[in-house]
Amino acid sequence: MREELKLLQLSLGTTFVFVTHDQDEALTMATRVGLMNQGRVEQVGTPPELYRRPTTRFVANFIGDQSFVPAVCKERRNSRARVQWLGKTFFPFDRCTAKPGETVEVMLRPEDVRPNLNLAAGRGVVRTIAFHGATVEMTIVVDKDVVRTRSDSKEFEHVRPGDRIDIQIEGETGVAFDWDS
Repeated sequence: MREELKLLQLSLGTTFVFVTHDQDEALTMATRVGLMNQGRVEQVGTPPELYRRPTTRFVANFIGDQSFVPAVCKERRNSRARVQWLGKTFFPFDRCTAKPGETVEVMLRPEDVRPNLNLAAGRGVVRTIAFHGATVEMTIVVDKDVVRTRSDSKEFEHVRPGDRIDIQIEGETGVAFDWDS
C-alpha cells in the first residue's frame, strides 16, 4: 500500500497530507515530516533530519531506536562539543550549551555503536541478542549504561548473552543534549 500511495502521489504531482502514528510509515513515505507532541509541533524536517539531527530530546526518543548515555563535555570546538564517555571521545551533533567539564546526555543510534570482538577483556556484557537475518541487535551493559547496537549478523553469530564485549564509537555521531532537557 505504501508503494502504491507513493506512486499515486508522484503520478498526480500533488501534495499529500498523510497522518499516521506509525514511525516506519512516516519515515518511508514522507519527504517532510511534522512531528507533534501534545498538540504542538516539535520538529519539521526530512526523515533523515529527524532521525540523525533531532532538535529535542522528545524527537530523539520518539524516532527510531536509541540509547541515552551521560558524557562529559571535554571542550567546545567550532560551536560543537567534544564529549567523552567511558574513555571514548567523539563529536556528537550539538543540541546543548554545555561548557567543558559539564555533563551532557548523548543519544546514540544502534548503528553508531560498534561491538568489538577483538578485545579479549571487553568492558561490556551482552544482555540480550536478537537475530534479524542480515543484522543482529544487542543490548550491552557497559558499567551502568545500557547501549543498543545493530550490526552485520555474520560477525556476531557466536555471541551469546553474558559474553564480554567492547564497543567502539567514532567520529561525528550521536546528538548531545543538555543533561536536564
